[in-house]
Amino acid sequence: MRRNFVVAAACIAFALAATGQAAPAGADDTGPTGQQKWEMPDTRKLILQSALDQVRSAAGPAQLAIHYSPRHVNQVVYNLSNWAVCYTSPEPEKLVTPKPKKKQDVYFSIRRLNEKC
Repeated sequence: MRRNFVVAAACIAFALAATGQAAPAGADDTGPTGQQKWEMPDTRKLILQSALDQVRSAAGPAQLAIHYSPRHVNQVVYNLSNWAVCYTSPEPEKLVTPKPKKKQDVYFSIRRLNEKC
């Protein structure tokens, strides 16, 4: 079953890359550090592992500080495939400018797969 999930996630990532979604903005769109700005992908309702992969792909070489916030319980996140994304910050489709000498904070509000947002 895990293999099927990995194959499905790879197919989705390939489809998104082929349509141009979750890709960095144009080459002339750079931030103060010379790094390209990037667009935050819409990861709501995705499995956390897939969402994290999409954000890292969109951010490219930009350094990220990832934060998780479980919605209903105070639990530690060990297995990223047991969680789904409810909300993110920065907001979906927002153009993010890399910060000089600082990691970009990315927040995921998450839930267990059997819970609602």
